Amino acid sequence: AGTGLLKKFVTGEFTAQPQLLLNKNNSIYFVTLESEFNIYKIDTAGVITKLVSLPNSISSYDVDDNGLIFYISYNPNTQKHSLWRTDGTTNGTFMLTDKIYYNYGSVLRTAGNKAYFTAYDDKTGNELWASDGTVAGTALVKDIEKGTFGSSPFSLYPYKNYIVFGAFAYNGN
Repeated sequence: AGTGLLKKFVTGEFTAQPQLLLNKNNSIYFVTLESEFNIYKIDTAGVITKLVSLPNSISSYDVDDNGLIFYISYNPNTQKHSLWRTDGTTNGTFMLTDKIYYNYGSVLRTAGNKAYFTAYDDKTGNELWASDGTVAGTALVKDIEKGTFGSSPFSLYPYKNYIVFGAFAYNGN
């Protein structure tokens, strides 16, 4: 009693492979692989809503306090990871940056209404970046390790409206 199938996403012998479950804002979010990748939300009433369908894989995602979903998608044609955001609408789904380096563990986390992630550019190397969900509001937080090598931030952990993380100081800074 109390345990049962909530919804069958794919008919036949294949499974939708629900994965990357996340509990945020009194809802459960998860990713499925049907004919494409999808992000779903289950609210407290048990209503399931498909928020976005993607032709490319989702490497990581998180939800901010206002319900905006940030996700990292890999495009095999360009061989790049990119940061996207969605509010569940077509007009509210767009790319924020394609500077993502997905070589590290916890690469995308939200704290408050910002997403934090590691990104690379030719001036700073791999450093901590943040996004408020707009292209203009997606930028380097700080060049921790001066030069082009970067500090390679890792283990991003949200604490209240802050992000705590580790980083390397190759030049002794």
